[in-house]
Amino acid sequence: MYAIGEKYNIQGLKALSKTKFIPMATSAWNHNNFFAAVCEIYKSTPERDRGLRAEVAKIACLRLPRLTHHPKFFETRRNVQGFAADILQELMDTQLDRLENGVILCKGCGADACDEIYWCRMCWRAMD
Repeated sequence: MYAIGEKYNIQGLKALSKTKFIPMATSAWNHNNFFAAVCEIYKSTPERDRGLRAEVAKIACLRLPRLTHHPKFFETRRNVQGFAADILQELMDTQLDRLENGVILCKGCGADACDEIYWCRMCWRAMD
């Protein structure tokens, strides 16, 4: 749907498909369908269209410690032109924001953690 909206310049269709896609991709990040969606997004949208590309890069960054062990992640990162670069850009942007704002990160899963808690909300690891 997003690619059709891009092709025919239908911004409402792009916005609707993005709204529907993000929750599904966020919950299915460890499934082979997520990697198939990444391939389709990068194949069917131009590089200048950051809509879904930025979203899958963000999702990958949030789950990076676990995704690094997924064989499909390695394959997708290697074969989908631009995906690895988008992940790197997202990581750099996020890390700079975190450093500037003094956010504490979980060493177990990389999730943001408030300095008022003693364990990670994502993986329940004790915060150092």
